[in-house]
Amino acid sequence: MRIKKTVAFRSPDDSSRLLFRILNIGKQTDELKFQFIESDHHSAVTYSEDKIYHSKSDILAAYAEISYHNDGTLLHKFPKPFGESEVKYINPHGIGERRTPLYDINKWESVIRLTIGKYSLCHHIDAPDCLVENQSIFNEDPFVCVIYLGHMKYALPPNNGSNEQVFRVNNIAKNVDMALWFYKTSYSVRKKIIEGTDISTVVTGNVIEIVETNI
Repeated sequence: MRIKKTVAFRSPDDSSRLLFRILNIGKQTDELKFQFIESDHHSAVTYSEDKIYHSKSDILAAYAEISYHNDGTLLHKFPKPFGESEVKYINPHGIGERRTPLYDINKWESVIRLTIGKYSLCHHIDAPDCLVENQSIFNEDPFVCVIYLGHMKYALPPNNGSNEQVFRVNNIAKNVDMALWFYKTSYSVRKKIIEGTDISTVVTGNVIEIVETNI
């Protein structure tokens, strides 16, 4: 099953801004790939395992992807980070660890959490496949989008408040749909300490996190 869908939100300037692209690149089995920043937009990605310190283990790359494989393997992929010649793959759950296999996903499981604090980092896109519109949420204030995967037979969870929205994307893998939960957040710029010093730096970018299945 091969698919390619763009998911965007309507910003206050009436433009469509890309949240991510979801691809199913599998031939014999389902293999999902999430792309958040495309390589031709000259953005930068910082991967950090520590939310407090900038350290030598941080990865700087032009863009990054997250892949969810048919056997449940979940990987960060950084094609040739700055200053390096090899592609880096990171399993956030640990080497050899797996989540629920795609073919065995049942009820909704959370996978990725996006925190959008800077709309301008989400580039304009014409005619997205899926456009989410909500003036109460997408009003230049920060918001969160949690990506869930679940069996197509299950209904969406209900919206529980005026400042949240649940949006469904059908048929991204065999018997698997995707649900997006949007809600407002108090997220603002963060400060990080440079490892080994008392120098702080301001972090203004959007945040992408792998989440456990129980949020």
